[in-house]
Amino acid sequence: MNNVVKIIESKSGNNDINHFKSDKTSFLFIASYTETATIPGLTIAGANTELTKFTPAADAEYIYFGKCKCISTIPATPDGKPTPAIITKTALGITDIPIAVIDSGLLIKPLIPYININSKFGKNIM
Repeated sequence: MNNVVKIIESKSGNNDINHFKSDKTSFLFIASYTETATIPGLTIAGANTELTKFTPAADAEYIYFGKCKCISTIPATPDGKPTPAIITKTALGITDIPIAVIDSGLLIKPLIPYININSKFGKNIM
């Protein structure tokens, strides 16, 4: 019995990770922020509402460098679970896929090269 869970599947049926490599493949990290994320209990993207504003930039830095620069540790949930950016960083590392970060409205700018499209961050909808 095969205990492998298929998360991705190619159209040709070849699901070996090397099958997904391509000179044309790139990872675009579109990062943005909204003040709505500061509503208590709405999101767990940050150990507290103050740190939530750092999460997009810190995630981008972690994926790019393997460490965060705008804060001293990787983003975590209020109960200490680490950011899913760990999985993204690992997958990109295994497949050697290049990354481009696009600032689509960040409050805190990442300390990495990024493309700025001059979007403002979102306000609180409440």
